[in-house]
Amino acid sequence: MDHVEDKPRASVTERVSFSSIQKHITDDANLAANREHEMSLSEAVKAYPWALVWGLILSMALVMESYDMMLMSVSFKAYLIQAAQSTKY
Repeated sequence: MDHVEDKPRASVTERVSFSSIQKHITDDANLAANREHEMSLSEAVKAYPWALVWGLILSMALVMESYDMMLMSVSFKAYLIQAAQSTKY
């Protein structure tokens, strides 16, 4: 096959440089996680306001879903009671 080029295997130095890059990325991620864990509440709100908005919207959606299920079951029961009483007369 003349269109496929044979590539030499990666040398040891290339593997080491990839490993050092990976270690650098991991160290940066650990440093960022530690900084976020040490934040106070006011610092976190200032740094991540959209995370707060997202959390509030999700919480409100869950509460309203539960409220809707309760409201619908009460309405359905009231309809059944009304239908049962109306057939008596």
